[in-house]
Order: sequence, then structure tokens, then C-alpha cells
Amino acid sequence: MAKRSRAKLEEILKRDAPGMKIAKVRAADAPAKRATPDAVSPDIDELRRKYGVDKTRGTADAVRVRSARPAQDHDESEFVLLTPSDGADGPGAQPKAAIVSRGRIIARQG
Repeated sequence: MAKRSRAKLEEILKRDAPGMKIAKVRAADAPAKRATPDAVSPDIDELRRKYGVDKTRGTADAVRVRSARPAQDHDESEFVLLTPSDGADGPGAQPKAAIVSRGRIIARQG
């Protein structure tokens, strides 16, 4: 997925979200810490043997999951964080998210 240039995003925002600008994103103060698991679950085959479940009897293994819309390599959706251009929300306001796809905003928070 190719990212749009900042100028192109600003043009889309000027048209679809007047009074908003792209937020300045700051790096997190501390790196995200991964939680350690409380316990490790046993292997699924081990659980089947323990509880006497025959693998051929269940239909869950044969079910195919199909997406409502197949994934496409050329999907161009992109998240953009927005803030009011005049700072009207105050100094403690958080940026709002918008999804830009195919040259327009298709979803927007708040």
C-alpha cells in the first residue's frame, strides 16, 4: 500500500474536513511492554485426547471462513490523525482519527 503525500492528504482534508489539520504525532514516552502470559495452554491435540473428542467428528475443522469483501493488494485506506487548525478544543484535546480511501474521507471519529 503506497502512502499518500502530505500535500495530497492536506488537499483532501481541506475539501472534506474544513477547519482540521494533520496532527503532529509524538513518539510514546516509553516503548510498549509486552505482557507475559499467566499460563501456557496445552496443545489442541492433547486436549482432544484428554477429553475424548474425535477429530473427524467435529465440523469446526472443515468450516471455511470467507470474508465479506476479499482483501486486495491495492487497498489504499489510510488512517490520519486530525486536530482543529485553530486549536479550538484546547491544549489537552486529543487528535481525532479519520480514514482516507480513494481520495476522500470515508470515516471520521467525533
